[in-house]
Amino acid sequence: MFNYKISIISILIITNLITYIWFDYKSYYYGLDSYTNYSKLPFNVKPIYNLDFPLEFCFEDRLGFRGLGQYSTENGIRLKIIEYGIDDSNIFIKAIDTNGVVKIVKVSKDSDDVGSQFQLIQISSTLYFNQVKEIYNVSEDSVLNLQSVKGGLEIIFVILIFLLIYFRKH
Repeated sequence: MFNYKISIISILIITNLITYIWFDYKSYYYGLDSYTNYSKLPFNVKPIYNLDFPLEFCFEDRLGFRGLGQYSTENGIRLKIIEYGIDDSNIFIKAIDTNGVVKIVKVSKDSDDVGSQFQLIQISSTLYFNQVKEIYNVSEDSVLNLQSVKGGLEIIFVILIFLLIYFRKH
């Protein structure tokens, strides 16, 4: 006998899973926990968002060293990453300093050696927007909203599984 309730719940579970996979893919680039390392970024870095205090976004190299995040410029002014963009071989960072001035820098590196340091070269906003392929806003609000959506999808998935079990028995 055909049970339309089970069919509807099954479709909702599949839709929920597809939506969750898409959000999981997006959350990787925002530095949130992701089930898969979806992409190699330039310089073999991985985006990480520290959700403990203080909230901050940074990049981690392949050995787990967080070398590019809340960093200091040559003038000793601290910058906080609010957005980053990537192209095939570069990372571009839009950051705000302690005086509230927005800076846009291109990240370069002498080599892919783990010990080599990142260099930050200030560029114009025109070059930034013309060169990057994808831009990720890693401000607190956007990251926390993305994390809330993922959490909501997980809760909905669990509820749908319980409903599926319930209707299979009744």
